[in-house]
Amino acid sequence: MNLDNVYYNESYNVMLRYPKNWIETSENRFVGEDGFVQVSLIRSDNNLHEVAISDAFHTLEPYGKNPQVIPIKIDNHNARLILPQKHKKNNGEKLYQGSVIIKYEEPVEKNNILYNYLIIWIDVNHIFSIINTIRIL
Repeated sequence: MNLDNVYYNESYNVMLRYPKNWIETSENRFVGEDGFVQVSLIRSDNNLHEVAISDAFHTLEPYGKNPQVIPIKIDNHNARLILPQKHKKNNGEKLYQGSVIIKYEEPVEKNNILYNYLIIWIDVNHIFSIINTIRIL
């Protein structure tokens, strides 16, 4: 898989690679016919696992009813990988996304607010290849 484009966000202290044929459709979101990646921030007083559980089991079920929450390291930072347990909801709707939540060692500031977590949503077909390119700056 060719991950030729580089996303670099100095404010978020992150860099990652994504496929060449994807285009930026909104701030920090890149989409192609075969997938997407979107980067954002989370502010929470909860610990990493609680933040991940809260996202994974959100009432809108973005990862289905029983997603997996897996402790991992991303560029030597504690993180949680969230994967849908199945690729379809009970109503037959396909689940395309997983995510990774990374705890910053030091919070980053955006619009005078401190954020202590980075979240990156990625389609399930690209999640592992993109995760391997993430660098926290």
